[in-house]
Amino acid sequence: MKISLNWLKAFAPSLVLTESEIAARLTSLGFEVENIQHLGGRFHNVVVGKVLACQKHPNADRLSVCTVDVGQSEALQIVCGAPNVAAGQFVPVALVGAELHRYSGETLTIKKSKIRGVESMGMICAEDELGLSDNHDGIMVLGTEADSFAVGAPLDTYVPRDTVFDLAITPNRPDALSHLGIARELVGVTGVALPSYHALPFVQSSSRIQLEDTAACPHYAAVLIEGVKIAPSPLWLQNRLKAIGLRPINNVVDITNYVLHSVGQPLHAFDLDQLLEQRIRVRTDICGEFVTLDGKTRLIEPGMIMICDAQRPVAIGGIMGGLHSEISDRTTNVLLESAYFNPSQIRRASKKLGLSTDASYRFERGVDWGNIRGAAAMATAMILELAGGRVIETTENVAQERQRIHVSLSPRRVNSFLGASLEPSRMVSILVGLGFEKIEQTPEQISFAVPSWRVDVSAEVDLIEEIARVYGYDNFAPAEKMNAAYPVGRADKAHFNDRLRRFMIGMGFKEILTNPLLSLSEAQVFSERVVRTLNPISEDMAALRPSLMPSLLKVVAHNHNLSNFDLRLFEVARVFELASPDEPTLVSGYREREMLGIAITGRRAPRSWAHANQPADFFDLKGAVEELLDGLHLLEKSKFIPYTHNKLHLEIDATRNTSLGRIFAGVLQIVPKEWLMRYDIDKPVFLAELDVEVLRNFAEFDYEYHAPAKFPAVTRDLAFYVPIDVASADMVDEIIQVHPSIEQVQVFDVYEPVSSAGRSTSAVASRRSLAFSLRLVSHERTFTEDEISALLTKVIERIQSKYGAELRQA
Repeated sequence: MKISLNWLKAFAPSLVLTESEIAARLTSLGFEVENIQHLGGRFHNVVVGKVLACQKHPNADRLSVCTVDVGQSEALQIVCGAPNVAAGQFVPVALVGAELHRYSGETLTIKKSKIRGVESMGMICAEDELGLSDNHDGIMVLGTEADSFAVGAPLDTYVPRDTVFDLAITPNRPDALSHLGIARELVGVTGVALPSYHALPFVQSSSRIQLEDTAACPHYAAVLIEGVKIAPSPLWLQNRLKAIGLRPINNVVDITNYVLHSVGQPLHAFDLDQLLEQRIRVRTDICGEFVTLDGKTRLIEPGMIMICDAQRPVAIGGIMGGLHSEISDRTTNVLLESAYFNPSQIRRASKKLGLSTDASYRFERGVDWGNIRGAAAMATAMILELAGGRVIETTENVAQERQRIHVSLSPRRVNSFLGASLEPSRMVSILVGLGFEKIEQTPEQISFAVPSWRVDVSAEVDLIEEIARVYGYDNFAPAEKMNAAYPVGRADKAHFNDRLRRFMIGMGFKEILTNPLLSLSEAQVFSERVVRTLNPISEDMAALRPSLMPSLLKVVAHNHNLSNFDLRLFEVARVFELASPDEPTLVSGYREREMLGIAITGRRAPRSWAHANQPADFFDLKGAVEELLDGLHLLEKSKFIPYTHNKLHLEIDATRNTSLGRIFAGVLQIVPKEWLMRYDIDKPVFLAELDVEVLRNFAEFDYEYHAPAKFPAVTRDLAFYVPIDVASADMVDEIIQVHPSIEQVQVFDVYEPVSSAGRSTSAVASRRSLAFSLRLVSHERTFTEDEISALLTKVIERIQSKYGAELRQA
């Protein structure tokens, strides 16, 4: 939110802090200052000019040759390309030699020049050329009324210097979404100067205003004004709005925007003559299409708050008005709306319509319900002053008057919470300065009435937070003595995720953190049991992720766009799916799992003279998973099951711990081309997703010492022809089970015979050769050749019997 310093000082005339001090104070109060921008005040050789004549350029259809009086002995000839330039206008003129600081940050020096053969002695400026805003639709017109401006006067006289603070306001502080709210924070309620206006005598009426859903709109006030004259706003009002990035429209509309940003109450002005029977109905049962002020057709659903006349909708309550009831140049009679709308209903409608406005931004957080009448009175006084007319009716419909809530505060508990020794009088002073009213005080507790604008305060802890915030967290002295308890040891199961991360980082992977929300269409690619979010912020956040794979692919795509192609990434996070009806889950109907996602793409090793420039492949991913499993003492219990030609399933043998047999623990895969195309990735990516809960349950962290064998190990090789569908991992498991002396078995060769034409021959088309290296170790004695031969014979017979294998002879 943008705050103008000039505007702020109108509410806080006693504010004497410098710009940097204001920024520091706001930050300490909890309002982060994201940017500070200086407007105006840097005009050199820029004066007020009056356009005396304007003719078409002889050599260019879109240019005009203007005669401009700038207070010198002779008028200047200036070539202008703006479509809105006309005789009689007072405009800012940059004279030859002027130096302009544009809104974009560029500096422009004005020189005498010829444009299409016509001499130009300066430039009539647009707002962006003066650094006032990003508006370049046309030249800046100061006004057209005679004697309103002094020709030749410095532009600084009419466009004063201003400083704009761009603040980040947290969602729980809607009271700070206005200049009044920030003024209260900086100088307190007693230092605030409120605009002067007379209160209006609102009369309860259900005939002029009909509330058909009092939960959606419990309070609606309307002021009827006749005889207004629609015209441009005065320069001071335009400057205020432009400073915070708003474009002036006309006096009545500008006043509603001014009040919104002044005191935080959104208003809306209707053309009274466009309302059938000139009455208001607030409804939530409308279904159909509605054209809003921006000319777009919106689909209205039941539950959305609609402001209607006797027959038809005229505005989406709290969000945007309708096109056919807007204030136009022909408007003479106005109905001014000031209301309170249910925040949750405004938020739901805003998100569903994809329409966020300054009004909805405030209504969905909660506006000051005690200032509905005051804001209407302030706007009415301004309309009568700037647009003329007279008030013919002030009416309202209030379903139920709200009362301020009372909250009790214990001074002892405040000091206990904050570790401080503040006096109760200091606590009272802080809270009263923020607008809280002291109701009753005893030595044990103090009772306060919460101001209507503080919708975020409802409990004692909220008051304690206010005291700490205003007193200043930096002012709390650190404790001289500190007691800290450190754990005696770190249980590996309890800190399993930390161990997991250390393993992955040790293997050269980088951890990422991603958003668990994604679009519905994207989620449905990875699961059929997608969990949808209620009232999503946007279509890109309409579902919870069922897998970590889309998150990993997004990060890969982002890095590829930045020419960072060599990636080894991991993430430990939760995924969400709908549960099957009979599946026991913590939350009925929903399945939540913690997963480890791994991604590899690019080169196998960093570019270096010491490494071959080889791309990573699927076996790099499988090797990383195997190394992780080995570190968790799970490798021997793990088995990779081919699922498709580009995917493996990981299963873990749970028979030692349970009676469940093998448990599915994850998947490893080559990312399909259609997924890569979806994320605009043009290089191979390899992904794994492992169930952290399964890994945690079956990982072993107790180390057992085994003395190395005193006798030499023996290595022997065996090669078999086996059917092509026999998995080498199954054969390795089978060989190890033959005898305890077989310590290790590794596949070191795979051979598929082919014909001279490069194709498998028919005789061996269904077979392949697998060669194994066996490491034999005895802790009792040195193996004899007879013992080795007998052991190998057992292995051969077992493999031949189990798989129909044929020993391959050398």
